[in-house]
Amino acid sequence: MKKSEVVLFANPTEQQTKILVLRTELMVDYSNRSAQENLVASVGGLEVLCCNYASRRPGYMVLEPCHIELTRCIFSESAGVEMNVSVSSVNLHVSSTSINIILGMLRCLQEYKGKSPQSPKASPISVFTNKEQNMWAVSDITHDRWLKNIPEEKPCTKPSFHQQASRKEVCNIKFKHLHAALEIENGNTHIPVLCCKALCEAVMNNWSRQLSIKLEMQLEASYYNEKLGMWEPFLEPCMEQEDNYRPYELCVKVLRAASCPIQCGSDSVDCVTHDDLDAEPRKSSMGKVKSNSDSSEHDESPSESEMTVIRKEHLPSASRKQRLETKTSFVSQQGNSSDSDTDGGNIFEKIIGSFGHMFSSESEGEESGGETETRKMTESQPDEDEQGEGDEESQPIFLKKNEISVDDEERDNADSRKDTRVLKADMATYILLDSRDNLKLNITPTLISLLQELVDTFSADSEINVKSNKRPPSLTIFNRLGVEADVKITGGKLSASNVHVLNGTEFDNAPDLMDLGGDDDASDEKLRNQDDEKNDYDLDSEDSSHYDIISNLSGTVGVTQAFSFSDDLSARTQYSEGKMALKVNGFDLFNWDLPQKVGTHLLVLSPKRQDIPYSLLATIDVSLGNKVVVLRSPLQMQNVTTYAMNVYYKSSDLANDQKPPDTEDDSAEFTLLTMLAPEQSYDVPLYVAYHCSLYVKPAHLEYEISYNGVWWADLALTKEQSTYLSCLPTQWEKRNYIIKVSCSEGEKLQLPGSLNKQVPNYILKLHAPAVLYNYLPYHLRYSLEVKAYKDNVQCEFDVDLDAGQKKPLHNIDLLSTESHYLYLEAMNYLSVNWTGDLELSSDMDKSHVVTMTTQFAAESRATTNKQLTISVHTVDAGSLEIYLYSPYWLVNKSGLPLQFRGSGSDAVYENLGTHDPLLFRFKKHRRKKAKVRVYNSRWSSSFSVDTVGSTGMVICTDKEREKKYRFLMHIQLSKLNLTKIVTVLPFFLVSNLTSASLRFMEHNENADLWIDLPPGQCSSFWPDTDSMRIHVAQQQSLTCSQGFLINQQHSTVLRMSNGGALRVDVTGGTEAPMTVSFSAYQPGDAPILIQNMCDDIFIRFNQKCQGQVTLLKPNQQVLYTWDDPASERTIIWNVYNRKKPGYPAFVTKDGHGEVKMRIQSLKFRAPNGSVSKEAVNSSTDEDDSEQEVVPLSELRKKMRTDKVIVYWVSFLDGLQRTLLLTQDERIARQARRLCEEEKANLELFVSLGDIYASLINSAYEEVALLSLTGSSAKWQVEINGKWKVLNVELSLWLEDKWRAFQTRAELKDYIEVDFNRMQMVKPFFGQLCRSYSPALFVHYRCSEHQTCVRTRLHRLQVDNQLSDAVFSTVLCPRLIRQYVTKRGSIGPFIDFAVLYRKLPESKLISVQYLKALVKDFQVNVDKGFLLSLWDMFAPWQPKRSETLQLLSDLNNIHLPLKDMSFQYSDSQGPRIVFEYIHLSPLKFQVSLSLRGTVHQRDEGQDLLGSSIVDFFLNSVGATLTDISDVEMKLAFYERRGLVLRKTQLRKEVESHYLSQIVQQAYVLILGLDILGNPYGLVKDFTQGLGDFFYEPALASLEGPEEFTESLLMGVQSVMGHVVGGAFGSASLITGSIGNTLAMLSMDEDYRRKRQLAIQMIHMKNMPDAVAFAGKGFVMGVALGLSGIVVKPIQGIRDNGIEGFFKGIGKGILGLVTKPSGGVIDVVSMAFEGIKRAAELGEDVVYRARIPRYCNKNLGLKPYSVYQAVGQRMLRELATGQYTETDMYLAHAPLSRGDRPDVVLITDRHVFLLEKCRFWGSWDVDWVVTVDDIIDISGIVKDKLIFKVKQENSLNPFAGEDRFIVSTESSILQWVQKQLQTTVTSHRNSKEVWM
Repeated sequence: MKKSEVVLFANPTEQQTKILVLRTELMVDYSNRSAQENLVASVGGLEVLCCNYASRRPGYMVLEPCHIELTRCIFSESAGVEMNVSVSSVNLHVSSTSINIILGMLRCLQEYKGKSPQSPKASPISVFTNKEQNMWAVSDITHDRWLKNIPEEKPCTKPSFHQQASRKEVCNIKFKHLHAALEIENGNTHIPVLCCKALCEAVMNNWSRQLSIKLEMQLEASYYNEKLGMWEPFLEPCMEQEDNYRPYELCVKVLRAASCPIQCGSDSVDCVTHDDLDAEPRKSSMGKVKSNSDSSEHDESPSESEMTVIRKEHLPSASRKQRLETKTSFVSQQGNSSDSDTDGGNIFEKIIGSFGHMFSSESEGEESGGETETRKMTESQPDEDEQGEGDEESQPIFLKKNEISVDDEERDNADSRKDTRVLKADMATYILLDSRDNLKLNITPTLISLLQELVDTFSADSEINVKSNKRPPSLTIFNRLGVEADVKITGGKLSASNVHVLNGTEFDNAPDLMDLGGDDDASDEKLRNQDDEKNDYDLDSEDSSHYDIISNLSGTVGVTQAFSFSDDLSARTQYSEGKMALKVNGFDLFNWDLPQKVGTHLLVLSPKRQDIPYSLLATIDVSLGNKVVVLRSPLQMQNVTTYAMNVYYKSSDLANDQKPPDTEDDSAEFTLLTMLAPEQSYDVPLYVAYHCSLYVKPAHLEYEISYNGVWWADLALTKEQSTYLSCLPTQWEKRNYIIKVSCSEGEKLQLPGSLNKQVPNYILKLHAPAVLYNYLPYHLRYSLEVKAYKDNVQCEFDVDLDAGQKKPLHNIDLLSTESHYLYLEAMNYLSVNWTGDLELSSDMDKSHVVTMTTQFAAESRATTNKQLTISVHTVDAGSLEIYLYSPYWLVNKSGLPLQFRGSGSDAVYENLGTHDPLLFRFKKHRRKKAKVRVYNSRWSSSFSVDTVGSTGMVICTDKEREKKYRFLMHIQLSKLNLTKIVTVLPFFLVSNLTSASLRFMEHNENADLWIDLPPGQCSSFWPDTDSMRIHVAQQQSLTCSQGFLINQQHSTVLRMSNGGALRVDVTGGTEAPMTVSFSAYQPGDAPILIQNMCDDIFIRFNQKCQGQVTLLKPNQQVLYTWDDPASERTIIWNVYNRKKPGYPAFVTKDGHGEVKMRIQSLKFRAPNGSVSKEAVNSSTDEDDSEQEVVPLSELRKKMRTDKVIVYWVSFLDGLQRTLLLTQDERIARQARRLCEEEKANLELFVSLGDIYASLINSAYEEVALLSLTGSSAKWQVEINGKWKVLNVELSLWLEDKWRAFQTRAELKDYIEVDFNRMQMVKPFFGQLCRSYSPALFVHYRCSEHQTCVRTRLHRLQVDNQLSDAVFSTVLCPRLIRQYVTKRGSIGPFIDFAVLYRKLPESKLISVQYLKALVKDFQVNVDKGFLLSLWDMFAPWQPKRSETLQLLSDLNNIHLPLKDMSFQYSDSQGPRIVFEYIHLSPLKFQVSLSLRGTVHQRDEGQDLLGSSIVDFFLNSVGATLTDISDVEMKLAFYERRGLVLRKTQLRKEVESHYLSQIVQQAYVLILGLDILGNPYGLVKDFTQGLGDFFYEPALASLEGPEEFTESLLMGVQSVMGHVVGGAFGSASLITGSIGNTLAMLSMDEDYRRKRQLAIQMIHMKNMPDAVAFAGKGFVMGVALGLSGIVVKPIQGIRDNGIEGFFKGIGKGILGLVTKPSGGVIDVVSMAFEGIKRAAELGEDVVYRARIPRYCNKNLGLKPYSVYQAVGQRMLRELATGQYTETDMYLAHAPLSRGDRPDVVLITDRHVFLLEKCRFWGSWDVDWVVTVDDIIDISGIVKDKLIFKVKQENSLNPFAGEDRFIVSTESSILQWVQKQLQTTVTSHRNSKEVWM
């Protein structure tokens, strides 16, 4: 098939629509010979074009031509099948147009599909129910549902995969590479912004029998930074050696094997703590379960109804802390003799000095703790206590199970049932993803902007018809010099036809850049006319020119260079896009290399005119591939006022040939330059900038031109760098118009010294003298008056200032000595008008107070509690910004009249129940605590109103009414950040969400007071008693429901009159009021549906501790809800007339089991006059379905004892929880299918090595590094059947040999190891085992209805990478105590597991198990780091005006209680059933520092976050200083058996943890009192968390069952997590999957590939002497670890590095100083040793890596340890004085020794550094500036000679020689090349200024 085409239309009805054209050719060749069959299929020239359907222009390639070839060869039956698939390079270009075409086609296809009928929604049942519709009545049921679809039983057959003759099937797939580019469209130009490259090879085997696939992938990803014109890595390649990269590698393996049931863990979901180790083995949900008695009863303590204030308490004494630690330890800690000296002698002899030191301290603990291990084994097998010791030791040590103790009969029954369920061999697909490489990601502001732009582009429903055929110009040059100039571009990639030059006014009226491009419509029309008519729409034309394929910007952008990251110094010269010839009138021709990088460049014009060196700025910018060059003078003016301003200059200051050409020459005194709109910038013309003062005046107001001008040279020399211009009014009665002009430095340029004071590189900003902000929630009016001119000047009274509005004050001169007063008037606040005045001056205090008065002030204060004071906050930000605000808004939403006052103050503020904010302020030097009262009650206890984000209860006791008023006090910060909003809410809300009228009353023995509640209404509730129970009834009904609690969260269904039902939900209580919501009953709301399907047994059941009993006859069912909702919610069922205790029912989760009992039964008469055999026999037989007829004369009524088995199943039937009781095992088996585990059909294992995410700001500084790392390899040896962990030194030595791919290792004659067999030969024989935990491990399993996910993050750490970091590590796991590490493994930092089931019939999700554990961690934060992060993400924060933010606060304040209650009881989204949720407690330490430098984009700006933090701390009044290691404990979150929506669960979890964090932060860190909540989960954390907390370090998720664990261990051995020993034995893996997994060893593949890769390493641009010379002990380790260890042990203070390594291990120092032939360099080995020591409990915290170095000219490159070390050396020189001025380029050690001299090269200096000491700084031998280097002579023997200028010589060519000495000639040659490149680059940059 040739010339095949497939056309996809975006919109077939439009002629101008876009289309995708797929073109290819297909060839198939088949041959069949006697011995074999051959098939060859080829797809050639496969390409996809996108073009316009009507004109077929313009078009571009979506898929560039590629080739696919498939060969298949079938040999004889015994030989098998061999296939080969090869794919050529695939280049894919993805844009929004191509995506929209495909989506449009899919939409067209969907239009032809019939709409699926929607299932009717379950309508809510009204609370009014007829008597015939009694929901709680007993109804009859049948067995038809369970018995009609029973499958036919077949004998069990084992899966067989090798019954037929084994025939080999192999398919090799080779993918040359896949190159995908995401592109942004600009007209018809496509700009690739994100490129991904993948190379893959795959082998597929045995697809017809047991599929297995092995796929190896290499991945790369880069994004284009058009500001620099370079590609930067998003996914970094892996660096084998310096400047030698390879792609990130990922191995994928797929196989088909027998499936295993899904289990997420045993049903015993309680956390394993140290108190549980001696407990009895837990029962599974399959057997009998006895509930904990009285576990749900909540007896309210006397203190619960009282108001609590949480205060900081003293820490427990040291003796108490020691007792606690002793109680919680597992094994008595023994002394660790790891402090032997390592100085002198052979280090390896000291390692093996005594075999007792071969093992770590945890192994020693195991020796003494053998009893503990025996106890664990005994627990795992409770039925085999009498077994011998040898039998116990013969078992694998990692299979420890909590098995169920059952008798023989039960075991036999269970086994028989299990066998009958196995009907066929189910198969599952297993996918294993494994990578040993470090996954390094880079996140920059450029990448974030690109991703945001891509999301907006691809998500927008863009029009896919042709809009424009024009192409934007590649280069546009704007001339804003005010002088005519000619510009020509020659050479480079730019053509003259695609360059546009606009001058002066042309720019002001410039069209869109798209309109500047070539008009393709005309050319298209011309081409169409030249074509033949028959070819106009012929898609079969061979001529590809009909598609006019536009070449994408791949060539200009350089997609081919997207994955090339060379650090050659020759690439440091700026990339040029051509020569620009610039001819400015009056000056010589200037030639300039046009840089590719965005930036601003200073160009000096020649010759000088009037001894003035004129210069101009060329600003280069790029947007969507369009480069714009703006030529302007260095001086700019910016208008930051709210009025338009006219800018003038004196006409006499310029000659005629110097005047701007676009100005009017009317021979007036002043010439208008421009009218500046608000927020507009203006480039001052060149001659005006150098010769003229500038004058301004308001554009549309009646004022004259300012009588004084501004001259940049004078303004820049003043201290304030600002002045005031005054404009006289045209009418004498008005005041002068004042404009403040500030002068700030313009673009940051490196000016030569001769031009430093002569270039007007400044920005003149026009400000209002002052700006007034109204941050009050009320309308204000103000006026200004100058007292000295009060009689002659008419003041502007009554200027309105709405809430949130700002007004500039242009009529005050803050420099004058006269006083200025601002008169304020607040209208109608508290129904009274208030007035006050504020004195304004340039040096006024930042905080001020205005006391407002009324005309009836004395009377007002005497009779009413009305007062008003306004706070003033001033900020000098160009203008004097004056903020009028109130520190506190008191909002009363309780509906009751409240009074407030400050503690120790007599001033009372009164709010009579309105929602209008009450403006409140404390007097100075008073305790910032308040009190509240209602009616004539007592004042409440004092509470702090500064604790923003906290919520607590306030109680006012009214003795006259004998009532306690409970309020919820919610404190939050306003969106304008200056005001705290204190909202007073009723603690209890009752909401009616039904359509019926209800009424409710409190449970009160003295009185019955009913409160009406109309439909859709919400009412506050004020209890009269402490019963905390209410009853509800229908309107006009005489019966009411049972009482239920309102002071704790729960949900239930209430029985109503006439058999009706009403759902009640009690939510909130922590962050929101306790809200009681009544809603209509929905199917499934009832707690349980009980079905009795027994044949002859009557079932009775009741609520625990309740007397009311319900009886169910056989084949009956009934809906049940609680008889007493306030009591323990446990259902006890039993057989009628049975005297023994009953059985608790599973009401909250799935489960099944059986109960064997003996009962007394009465033979009863069957309906047909016969007696069934089942009624006579004592047991049931499911296969015996016949009935024997017994004569009636033989019947006798008598009692007899029968043995009965009752099967029970608890499952979800839709939304309804159902408990099924039956004697028929067939029914039970069918019902169990709804709740028991299913076999997985897909399992995914993901194992990734270390993951790093680097956060880099716009200044190319690495701000933070997020690292996810795995554990160090753990080496164990088997001794006498027990596994012992080797110590740090020996483990490090073995790991070095292992990574060096050695087969055997010997340490003299003492230790010998065989790595092939994983055995230790000397000093004794034993199996070796190497195991480790990957950084990220994910296990995903799914079946038809069930899904299980298990995720483990081993170690998470966040580092502060800033150069002046206070804390180098921000977040890291805390030190794990020794008694925890002795258990064998410290476990992952984060462990998460979830198991959920989808119920397709009801589209419901049931989460059966959700658990997350987080270990202890440390948080160290400094203010500089936080604000640097804020500054990085600030540009993407949505900006809203002050008015909108204040209105948002007011809307929230005026929100009625009804709407608030609806928010709290969120009803959006589908409901989810949660059987069990457990989120672990959090325990962490916090350290905070107020120091640290803020690294921000614009250093001159005041960072918003900084001012907010400072203002908040000052307003709180807390003396916050640096704090260290404050410990916080947060209680865990656990819920069982509830139905929630996602939003409700999220709000609950956030409220649970955030409220505790806020409480503890204020009390422990700021030392403030905070309100408690007696009804919350944690009432007072200072008294301890009790049962709601356990040690996170001791918790673990329950392990899976035996077959699941065997599978998991098998997968870990395949991935290489476990190598050697019993852990990797394939015999432990059950079923046919064992052999398959054993063959898929990823570890062997990895080791073989890495060995080959290391052998092929060669250095590109750097000699190996330079790369490896710096990796000696002192040079490498000192630089690598300097500043990294945060908490070094004591030895580091005494003996430097040596002392450090002596402390953490006996032999690490010798190992890292004398590597034993491994390929690990000493820096890596040192890190490995520190990591291993930290995991064994040493107090060591270290940075994941040294902060990276970024060259601002070259952009972001992959991380280089070499460059990072060089940058650190530069930073340490002379206490960092060269860091700000110099940019690091290169360095080289001059020898291979441990302490070499180092030459360091920057862009300005060359340093020679002396030998470094152990832990000290570098000494500078000499330093030379690059500018002083005259010539580089060359290399003579072992010296590199270069000539530098003499300091005091008059001869510029006279110089002296400097030497760089090294015995390595390669080092000298490399240094010479670096010096030559640096000097050449420096001289080229100076030529621009000449």
